[in-house]
Amino acid sequence: MHNDSQKQRQLALKAAKGRLQHLPIETIEKISRLPDRFLFEKVAINPAIPDEPPKEFVLRFTYLKENICCYEQIDETKTKALFRKLKQITELTSKTLPASNLIRDSILNKPPYTSLFTGLPPDADVKETELPNAGRIFFWLLQEKFFVISIETKHRDIYG
Repeated sequence: MHNDSQKQRQLALKAAKGRLQHLPIETIEKISRLPDRFLFEKVAINPAIPDEPPKEFVLRFTYLKENICCYEQIDETKTKALFRKLKQITELTSKTLPASNLIRDSILNKPPYTSLFTGLPPDADVKETELPNAGRIFFWLLQEKFFVISIETKHRDIYG
């Protein structure tokens, strides 16, 4: 199948997904067994309906772990760096995030980072961003929500 027809098929399936969720499971199973030739190869797109622009990230502190946040020796410079980074985050969208170089590392649920994962959904993909000369923000993303887990000015001992 050509790349274009694969994309068209994916679009058709995506468009149908919302309508399918209201059908009985037996009907969905029957549809899934239909041969490809019975499925639409193209999706009608109305150019008069513009795509919804991506939304900026919203900072959420639902999972903030205040007991592990470390603000040792926080001063005016580190505070300004923190606020600049938080402002940058709220100006990003899911489309502009990759080019922003915001994400420094993905964090694994292993020492010394296990405390970051306590209480998070099992599929939370924890990331780290750097506060220049000031520390780190640990977070995870869900759609346009940016969940801050911890803000730390002292680096964790990853070698100990």
